[in-house]
Amino acid sequence: MQQLFWNLEKGLNDLIEVGSGHIHVVSGYCFHTAVAINRLTIVIDEDEQEIGWFNEPRDDVFHAHMGLDDSGHSRLSGFWGTVKLGPDLIGRTCTVLLWAYLADGQRKEIYLGDTRFVETIEVDTDCDIPVIASDRKDSVAICMATYKPDISAFIRQIQSIIKQSHKNWICIINDDASPPELYRQMLEICSEDKRFRLHQNRENTGFCKNFEQCLRRVPVGINFIALSDQDDQWYEDKLELSLSKIGESALVYSDMRIVSEDGVVQADTYWQGRRNNFTDLDALLIANTVTGAASLFKYSLLKHILPFPERIGDSYHDHWIACVALLNGGMTYIDKPLYDYIQYGNNVIGHCDFDARSIGKKLTSIFKWTGIVGRAIRKKIMGTSESGKFKRDVLMLRDRLLAIYNNEYRRLQLTSELLLLRGNHTSPKHDKALKLFNGRPVSILRLSVAHLSIWLRRHTTNDAEVRLLASCLVYHCNWLLMGLLMNVLQKKVNARKQIDAQNNIHRVEFLENKMAPLKLRVTNETPERVNIIVPELRFDALFGGYIGKFNLAKRFYQSGCQVRIIIVDECEYDPDRWCAEIQRYAGLEGLFDQVEFIYSYDRTIPVTVNSNDIMVATTWWTAYIAHNAVEEMGAQKFLYLIQEFEPFTFPMGTYHALAEHSYALPHNALFSTELLEGYFKEHRYGVYSVDGEAGKRHSRHFSNAVLSFDVDKKKISNRKPRKLMFYARSDAHAARNMYEVGMIALKRCIEDGIFDNQEWEFWAMGTTYGEAVLAKDYKIRMIGKLALHTYQAILPDFDIGLSLMDTPHPSLVPIEMAAAGMVVVTSECMNKDKDSLRKISDNIISGQPTISGIKEAIMLAVSRVSDYDRRILSSRVNWPTSWDDTFSDELMRDILGWYGPSWIDTVQTDKISKLDMVGHDILGVKENFN
Repeated sequence: MQQLFWNLEKGLNDLIEVGSGHIHVVSGYCFHTAVAINRLTIVIDEDEQEIGWFNEPRDDVFHAHMGLDDSGHSRLSGFWGTVKLGPDLIGRTCTVLLWAYLADGQRKEIYLGDTRFVETIEVDTDCDIPVIASDRKDSVAICMATYKPDISAFIRQIQSIIKQSHKNWICIINDDASPPELYRQMLEICSEDKRFRLHQNRENTGFCKNFEQCLRRVPVGINFIALSDQDDQWYEDKLELSLSKIGESALVYSDMRIVSEDGVVQADTYWQGRRNNFTDLDALLIANTVTGAASLFKYSLLKHILPFPERIGDSYHDHWIACVALLNGGMTYIDKPLYDYIQYGNNVIGHCDFDARSIGKKLTSIFKWTGIVGRAIRKKIMGTSESGKFKRDVLMLRDRLLAIYNNEYRRLQLTSELLLLRGNHTSPKHDKALKLFNGRPVSILRLSVAHLSIWLRRHTTNDAEVRLLASCLVYHCNWLLMGLLMNVLQKKVNARKQIDAQNNIHRVEFLENKMAPLKLRVTNETPERVNIIVPELRFDALFGGYIGKFNLAKRFYQSGCQVRIIIVDECEYDPDRWCAEIQRYAGLEGLFDQVEFIYSYDRTIPVTVNSNDIMVATTWWTAYIAHNAVEEMGAQKFLYLIQEFEPFTFPMGTYHALAEHSYALPHNALFSTELLEGYFKEHRYGVYSVDGEAGKRHSRHFSNAVLSFDVDKKKISNRKPRKLMFYARSDAHAARNMYEVGMIALKRCIEDGIFDNQEWEFWAMGTTYGEAVLAKDYKIRMIGKLALHTYQAILPDFDIGLSLMDTPHPSLVPIEMAAAGMVVVTSECMNKDKDSLRKISDNIISGQPTISGIKEAIMLAVSRVSDYDRRILSSRVNWPTSWDDTFSDELMRDILGWYGPSWIDTVQTDKISKLDMVGHDILGVKENFN
């Protein structure tokens, strides 16, 4: 696709105030997917002006258009420029266009809108105030911009203005949408003197725009303008002395005292460390020294001041006014405080100070910075830094300096251009200062010279020019480097696109292969079997879910059935090693002699089945495999071993939807726990989707056996310190264990002193290792995944268990913690409520699955730790502790009865020996349930 993409992020508004001349910023991005752009211009009617900076690096645009832009032009698509607006535009409505000149000779025209240009923005002025003595030449308009003033401080400032020894003034207050009740109070305070006039903006505009609006309200005929903050305190002679000192200057300003909000004098002068400057434009541009509230200027200056420059970064009205004054008559300074500047903690603009830096301090700072960079480079060369850390640090430094360029350098660039347009800059020194920030590479050299000059003149700028110089250097280097590397980078991107596309195809193929049906060879000449379909077999991850599957397989075998386990996911197939590994699991030693194992990841290899075989699914995707198999065999339903509501283990999307739909396939259900079956019944899933009676006919449930413990009262009552064990699984696939909620709830309990009455230790088992700080001086020791015998041995050594599970399954770990005599905190979920969990054990305390809910449950658990008799009594959990009770003869007959008389006849209950049943001590790490 060959197309021009563009976006104007800053442009010309529908209405623009031109005044004696104005400059507006235009910026955004523009690129063509096939052809480079050679020029960009803005056209106002027929006046065409160049956009000075285009093809700027824009990673954000590149990433947003990566799929559409194979050329990489979007990577260098940014533009920024200034548009000069002369008085000849006043009164006209003009069409504004963006012209893009392409490398192939084409010119693309983009309509940006219509703009009306006016000389001034019309506002209400206070020209009807009768108190101004028009026959004198000393009338003053005090301009105060307010926003949510502290009412007592506002009263103090108003009173200090009223008490001025110079009486020929008016005060225009422009409020920036303070709350109505506060504004009513301000009106009432000012009503005692007719020289005050209050106005209010309809919406908040910010302090700069608010001062600008206030200045627009100054009536014609006023001689001088003074700026005022809302919460200072003027001395009585402030106006009088300022008027007497201004002389031929355009502006006069004074010193001030710095006073804290509680009245403590912090400094008798503004110039504690800084040096004053009102003559050198270069230093003034870089670091302002003229405070607005200290200033008084001539009304004639207003035509050069308004409108203010467009705000970029931290623009300040007093800085702009001072620069205008210096170029149009100069400034005078009164070396005496004429008011108290009240320094509040929440001031929008506060007093700041910095000392002049000696050459020693400058060198120390440079050496410190270069030392840091040098160490980073050495670490990179020597390979001692973390992977990618050096690149990250460099990119962070680059981004920081580019932000300085865009927000500080370009603010001064716009300021300089507007001063050139409006001001009297005949002085070569001023002309040189205004060319410091022209946006070109020569600016780097000029700022270097300016820095030396400023230092020799002992001006205090906090080395802002060095920061600006560095930002300018990085901007141009970044631009140049990105231009040189664009083709190389784009080739890599295009190659990565192909890889990503192929990877996405692989993702599709992975799911297709995972759910692919078995290739069956159906013949009644082969024996009937129970086929249990499992994803994979890995003894390093043999957890509760697989132990349940193996127990079921062995129970089928003991019932007289031939059993086959079919492995369908890719794994390392090694029956000899597996046979050796299984010997470590008591009760399963002979499993490989009793049960057949086949590896069917390669679906082209046929699996021989009898048409009367039973297919058992153990996960959502094996349910699809089992369903396809029974359809091909001409059977009705497969057996679905449901050990979790599996959609809860995925975010919304493909896997969630497919897992949920697996319950709609025709099946008989064998649920792990009555609670899980209850969830399916309540929400009408699977066998319960039609009605409750049908669900009962086609489902059964079992309870996975848990460990049992002998709890010693003397041992738990004498234990010091107390111990808490958190079942902490931070990995993404275990999100249902709510690791973050558990950790935050623990932290907040510690912060609130819940554990302060006794000495406590905090432990965590699961997947994470190491030590982490919780709060105060408490740490949690994480011991990771435990072997079964270790898990069984240490559980009785703890007083509180914390094991969360945000699914309907109750989870085995909290039940086993309760059986070990712990007071256990777990989470409720839907039908897994307080009552159902309390029926299992009174040692289990449940809470809502929120931070506050778990915190409250932990608090209750702490209060019950010393009730030893209750803990011991409740350790006898209402839950099977033997697999003998899990898969009973009756349950096995019911399961086989679903599949016809021939399977009922197979059942040989006399062969079922209690001693042969797989004991619970073969349970490994119970990840599937916990």
